[in-house]
Amino acid sequence: MRELDYSYLTPKLYYWKSKLLNFNSYKSIIETNELEKIISILEQSGIKISGEKSEINVDMIATQIEKFTLSMIEEIIKIAPEETSSLVGSFYNWLNMSALLSVVKIYQNKKNISYAGFILSDETFSKLKKGIDSGSVTLNEDPNSIALLMKYFFGYEIVAELGKYKQLAEQSSCFSLYQILGTMFYAKKIKSAFSEIDTFNYMMVRELLGAYMDMKAVEEFINAHKMCNDKKSIEHIALEYNGFFINGKDISNSLISGSYESSFELLASKLNIKSEKDEKKDVSFNIKRKIRNLAEHQFGKYPFSPALSLGYVLLLLIQRDNLMSILIGKSSNISEEIILENLVL
Repeated sequence: MRELDYSYLTPKLYYWKSKLLNFNSYKSIIETNELEKIISILEQSGIKISGEKSEINVDMIATQIEKFTLSMIEEIIKIAPEETSSLVGSFYNWLNMSALLSVVKIYQNKKNISYAGFILSDETFSKLKKGIDSGSVTLNEDPNSIALLMKYFFGYEIVAELGKYKQLAEQSSCFSLYQILGTMFYAKKIKSAFSEIDTFNYMMVRELLGAYMDMKAVEEFINAHKMCNDKKSIEHIALEYNGFFINGKDISNSLISGSYESSFELLASKLNIKSEKDEKKDVSFNIKRKIRNLAEHQFGKYPFSPALSLGYVLLLLIQRDNLMSILIGKSSNISEEIILENLVL
């Protein structure tokens, strides 16, 4: 019975959700300049900040928020029924791939593998250390090193996908390329995982995951188009994105025209997001708010479904992004009012 399959996971999800930061918690973090108080608020929500107090800084806090987020998703995968663990697992691998690429980028400056322990989950960091110690992987930026790293963690299938663009990667020296290729790969994987979900849950899951992945894909293609010299190739690769609500042609057209916001506007229309005439926020912010509301509404619906786990995962990611916005805003001396206005609540 479905109820029995989810009897262990569902109460945990409700408990974990109750620990997420609320408006007052965010406001308290914004208003204080004391790191100890920030750490105390975070730890009340379950985010443990490790390290010597004298050495803890904003960057260290930010990386450990990322680590906590990935670790919590790992917990769901371990105890969820197969239909949920398969779907969340593919989504987690995509997030983990992004975290590993961040580690590669950071390593170029710090040249210290221990820093990765503050970003990656303990399980992933342990595996990375073993791979480096054995010589199986390195943290270099060249295409061959990235391919070995992806194969070591995610198998040959993703390497074959990256291999199609190996020559482009070698010629362009554009690190953002790896992120968009990974997102395209995992969009396909997540769509294939939908086959394990019954019709009753399909629409809820598609709306939650599809909206988030399409939004991130648009962000990543825009970033790559801005950062990479070979813009034509990025525009061509975008054509191959097989999205959930928007397709690659829509994204490619927005890149070619330079009207980046048009892809977000199309996605917003597909999600039935209507902006008010006096709306001050950009379209991407409204999409994030829509995703948050969709995730929040899973708690109170049918609880024995992959949608509940995905709802919590997305709320967790939004909490991470809100905290990053706060930390960056405080470091940049942005006013408390503006920081608060830009949180997705």
